[in-house]
Amino acid sequence: MLKSSRRRTILLSALLSPVGARASDPWPSRPIHFIVPLAPGGAVDILARQIAQKLNATLGVAVVVDNRPGAGTIVGTQMLAQAAPDGYTFGFVISSHLANPSLHTTLPYDTLTAFAPVNLLVTGPLVVVTNASLPVSNLSELIQYAKTNPGKVNYATGSIGDVGHLTGERLKLVTGMSMEHIAYKGASAALTDLLGGTINVMINTPAMLIPYIKSGKLKALAVTSAARSDALPGVPSIAEVLNDKSFDMSTFYGMLAPKGTPKTIVDKMSAEVSSILKAPDVRESLLLQGFVPVGGSPEELRAYIENGVRQSSEVVRKAKIPVES
Repeated sequence: MLKSSRRRTILLSALLSPVGARASDPWPSRPIHFIVPLAPGGAVDILARQIAQKLNATLGVAVVVDNRPGAGTIVGTQMLAQAAPDGYTFGFVISSHLANPSLHTTLPYDTLTAFAPVNLLVTGPLVVVTNASLPVSNLSELIQYAKTNPGKVNYATGSIGDVGHLTGERLKLVTGMSMEHIAYKGASAALTDLLGGTINVMINTPAMLIPYIKSGKLKALAVTSAARSDALPGVPSIAEVLNDKSFDMSTFYGMLAPKGTPKTIVDKMSAEVSSILKAPDVRESLLLQGFVPVGGSPEELRAYIENGVRQSSEVVRKAKIPVES
């Protein structure tokens, strides 16, 4: 009887030991998932796939990009918040992540507490452009034209509450200019109407607009970062034109993990990603799009998000942008 009991104990230990071994395997020991809360093909999706490809080589496991667009990035971000905090799910966020708490009465997650910040990937300006027919050649002239022609100037962005929208509303608040916001479901449709003359002004990323600026179809008036952009060195910043150093409405991409993800894994992923952002091919690709590779630490990303949420809230409140339920 004793021998039989001992055999059962040994057999049970043998059956359980692989599970215990897997639980204690060094990270990573299985595929990693990246959640991108936007459709494939955009700038953040391209960056996510670049990072995934290089991590595949350095970490030795597959990194799968999962596009989950919807509700101004809320759908994909909610999936991230609800994922297991085991170090095998990470997500990407953009500037709408900062504005969403102010634009919605409720969110299915807490923007500041539901995630573990991993890496401040990149920052970058937007650029204010006009179509060729608008009789202005710089930002000061646009401000004056909009003031003297109330109701005649409109500006387009790719969605309600994106950084372009908040930039336009902040510009109106600090200058007193009159300009109607037209929200599109995506920047491509807005650009088509801008080129066609239906839209006067657009505020969007340089990557989309630079070809038309170079061809003379659009006029670049200002960039939205505090300093000039290397992608458009001849174009002044709004801060420069207004002599207001506090005017900085840069966009950003960040990487988050679900709250509770082990800090050792967060720090390891952050270090790996920072190294990738220094790779010549990745860096060159980002600079051509007007982005600045940062590779900021988890602490830097946390501070950036906290400040961005405060700034977005102030603009939404002062500009009286409608809040959705």
